[in-house]
Amino acid sequence: MNKSEIWKNYRFPIILLSGIMIGAVIGVIFGEKAKVLAPLGDIFLNLMFTIVVPMVFVSISSAVGNMVNMKRLGKILSSLVMVFVITGAIAGVLVLVVVNVFPPAAGTSIHFASAEMEEMSGIGEMVVGTLTVDDFSGLMSRKNMLPIIVFAILSGFCVSACGGEDSPVGRMLNNLNSIIMKIVSIIMLYAPIGLGAYFASLVGEFGPGLIGDYGHAMLVYYPMCIVYFMAAFPAYSYFAG
Repeated sequence: MNKSEIWKNYRFPIILLSGIMIGAVIGVIFGEKAKVLAPLGDIFLNLMFTIVVPMVFVSISSAVGNMVNMKRLGKILSSLVMVFVITGAIAGVLVLVVVNVFPPAAGTSIHFASAEMEEMSGIGEMVVGTLTVDDFSGLMSRKNMLPIIVFAILSGFCVSACGGEDSPVGRMLNNLNSIIMKIVSIIMLYAPIGLGAYFASLVGEFGPGLIGDYGHAMLVYYPMCIVYFMAAFPAYSYFAG
């Protein structure tokens, strides 16, 4: 690729990373005075936190609702569960090995809060609490993402059974999905400023030592991400056919 193609394909990530780096530099230069920029960062984070629940629900329910072949949906769901279980197990083992061989907080001033062990729940209670909530209002919280996904799949299945994408609700979900994606694209235009302000405030509050401390942790994190990307993503594609 030539320079113009690189810029066209990676323009937004480059601008986003530049905004973060500029924000970190502002935090180093101005110190605690940079905390005045915190509201700009909080606005971006709050916008993203607000849109994530309707985005997940509408995108999944519309996708499932548009499916005519329910056998295909069953195959997708079984594959999804298998991928979650297998990758979760691999991730757990990999992280335990890496953080013990290369402790990310070694030699830094990062302090971990002590965690209190809660009383163990039964397997049944854990399954119920993970996949469902006891009130509809609980589905409005991003803290309950799995119940939202389960309810979205159920809703999409019922939409498909009652006319699919040609039904009034199916058309509404597809239109609503387009609207939400447009909202996300508009919010992301603000991302370089919002994340830049957030990092400026963060570095200004905790000092430039924060960059060095978390930079040490990133030296462990990003190589793991690169290996995961190069190995796991092609495996997902092959598995999915």
